Amino acid sequence: MLPAINCIGFSPIEAYATHRSRLQAHAQRHHAHMLACIRLGGSASAAAMSQARAALASFNVFLMATVPIVPPVIAALEADPARSVATNALVLRIPRWRVSSTAARCRCRARRAARHLGLSVAGLAESDAHVLGVATAIESVLQSANAA
Repeated sequence: MLPAINCIGFSPIEAYATHRSRLQAHAQRHHAHMLACIRLGGSASAAAMSQARAALASFNVFLMATVPIVPPVIAALEADPARSVATNALVLRIPRWRVSSTAARCRCRARRAARHLGLSVAGLAESDAHVLGVATAIESVLQSANAA
């Protein structure tokens, strides 16, 4: 069940459930690519969401790259709606959209690195203090490693 939810992400599912009637009545008012992303959420059931949330509850925190790819060229996305939807699903890493929680971003830049990397630390609902504590500890370790 969780892999199926993860392919879509929580945000399209929640957006579809919240805005379904408006989307049906006023589809022409929405950007076609965003509409396609939100409509993906219609394929998940409330039971699937509930099972996914229960599976996620066994984790302490979630660590993920802030953005997992180099930003794509916008013109290429505009020319290919399917690629736009797939890229959008991949790069929407705002964890509260995926796990209804809070998150913090740690900067992960080695002294010699050419690019800035980010690490998101997320937790489930009402775990703000824990998430911020873990993020603070991670940043402390990263700063020490970068200073060495």
